[in-house]
Parts: sequence; C-alpha cells; structure tokens
Amino acid sequence: RLPAGQTLEAERIYEIQRFQIITHLDPKTLVRPGVKSRALRGYLGSTPGIETSDRDLKKLAEDLGSRQKSPWEFTQTAAEWIGKNVKYQQGPYRGAEFAYNQRLGDCEDFSALLIALCRIAEIPARTVWVKGHAYPEFYLEDDTKQGHWIPVQLLGPEAFGNLNEAQPILQKGDAYRDPVTRKTVRYLPQQAVAYGGRAKLSISQSIVPDKSKSEPATRPN
Repeated sequence: RLPAGQTLEAERIYEIQRFQIITHLDPKTLVRPGVKSRALRGYLGSTPGIETSDRDLKKLAEDLGSRQKSPWEFTQTAAEWIGKNVKYQQGPYRGAEFAYNQRLGDCEDFSALLIALCRIAEIPARTVWVKGHAYPEFYLEDDTKQGHWIPVQLLGPEAFGNLNEAQPILQKGDAYRDPVTRKTVRYLPQQAVAYGGRAKLSISQSIVPDKSKSEPATRPN
C-alpha cells in the first residue's frame, strides 16, 4: 500500500545473450509438421489482422503454388511476391487483407501478409517483435522430425533463413489475451494496473549494450 502523494519506483534488469540465426538446413528435407501440437495449431488460424479465411488471400496462396511447391519454395515465392508487389508505407497496423488489397503496408502488415499465406498453406507461422520492428518466421520439420523456426526479413536487407541483426526479441506470436481488457491482441505491451486509488503509472524500458561484447554469438538453425 502506497500513501497518497508518495512515489514508488521499481527497476528490473535482465541480462540477455544475442544470437545470429544461421540456417544450415537442406531445404529439400524440410516438410510441414506431421503431428501438430496445440501450440502449433495456434499458428495456423486467424489472429488479429491475419485473415486466413479471406478469399482473395486463399486465391493468392493457390496462385503462388501452395499445393504444388514444397513449403520452403512456397514461402520463398510468397516473400518475393510481397517484396515486388507491396510498397512500404508507415502507419498503424492494418493487417494482411489491407496489405494485399491496397498493396501498401509497414513491417507489421508485410509480416501479417506472409504469415497469412503460410497459414493458408498449412505452414505454421508467427510474428516476431523487436524494438521498433516486426518480422515473420515459419515452422518446418527436417527428416528427423526436428522442428525449426525459420526467420524471414521482408524489409531492409532482405533475408530468408538467416538473420544477422540479432536484436533482443520482445515477443513471439500475434494472439495474446490481455488480462486488463480481456481481449485478444496481436501484441501485449508492458503495462501496470493500480487498485484502490487514482495512481499515475508510467513504464519505461531501455536496451543497454554490453560494450565488452561487440558481436553477437551465432546459433545454427
């Protein structure tokens, strides 16, 4: 309990190790997951702004080879199509359907469009959130049935399978239950709630690099 007129500050410090993602997998051995766990099934349906039941998106997925191509080839083809046909425009989140119909979007919309196409093609996919940016990753299994999340960078230096930026990851996924509003949201930010009064709350965060470690480690996929 905090008396009226008083201030309380709480600080939490996390030390994290960053990794570059380097894929050494043979794309020819990668397939859609056979037995889909409950967690994976959550990356196959519609979530906020990722409209997997949209007719136009279903047709686009079929036109891009969702039934004929391997899952790796299909995802690569879909990523290339987005890069060639959708222009970058900064703005609020509008989702996959908007990005396809208007041929416009920012990093979140680009990601939503690729994720929607992957999910329509029965390839689990999700959003990865870093500071000021979002990118998609998709999930395939190798010939030993080991699963791998594979990143795709649609804006800036394009990357497929490898990711050299190694930014601290804030969240993975795009369907979270907000405990305050009790709604499903694509991103769950840090938040605080006060009970029993009219407290003014604020949250700030900062990422401070360790100057003794100039390069992130490498983690093979």
